Amino acid sequence: RVTGVQTCALPIFPVTLRVSALQIFAAVTATHPTCPTEQDIMDLLFLTCNEFEDQDLRRFSAMSLANIASEVENSAHILKKPHLDALVACIGTAMNDDTVLLDHMTQLFHNIVRLDPGAGQLVIQSNFHERITNRQLLSSMSPRAAIYVSDTLRHLSEDLFARLEL
Repeated sequence: RVTGVQTCALPIFPVTLRVSALQIFAAVTATHPTCPTEQDIMDLLFLTCNEFEDQDLRRFSAMSLANIASEVENSAHILKKPHLDALVACIGTAMNDDTVLLDHMTQLFHNIVRLDPGAGQLVIQSNFHERITNRQLLSSMSPRAAIYVSDTLRHLSEDLFARLEL
């Protein structure tokens, strides 16, 4: 049985159908961020981090993840070191050329650091601060993404462990 975001992760469906389904899912998560399951989050992580995936699928997946990360109830599913490691690793790979995807990723991390008092430590341990301050990546950011990064680093500086690392 295939449900939820799984239909978007399966390449057997046409890309247009997969993109449309993710557009709807992104809209739903904007108003109901607690509706996704842990499997939905895993599928969204896969779609976001897969460099060979359709650009719009990656964008809507990252947007959905950012929406999901705005709700504290989802912290148990999102605040896992392997998830954060994967997201941080994909930040600098193919995002220099896609400011929309980079916008969604910076919003995602902005929301993640606000989920839980210990989230900052996990984000720092995943080397977010090193990856996001890459000069080439910073120069390709939109003003919106730069604001999210600045505020994310400000939130990180409120955590003693993160402040010492920064």
